[in-house]
Amino acid sequence: MRAARLCPGVRRIALLGSLTTAKVIPKAVDLLVTTERTMDLTQLARAGRRLKGLAQTINLKRSSPDLLSCKIWIASSLRSSQ
Repeated sequence: MRAARLCPGVRRIALLGSLTTAKVIPKAVDLLVTTERTMDLTQLARAGRRLKGLAQTINLKRSSPDLLSCKIWIASSLRSSQ
């Protein structure tokens, strides 16, 4: 999330899913990233791939049979920046 926050054009990041609950072993990291309509998504895509790689690393260390999934949704802002 920190890397996504630093990307130029990112307006808002919302953390959703079981990671935000009191579950002992969450099953998902869900992020909704709102961006400027004209944003180049290259840097954000790289940050997303790193987060998914981190989730796989965590899966290797988990004693739970459930895998931690990582989903990232990108929504373009309809408002123009002023």
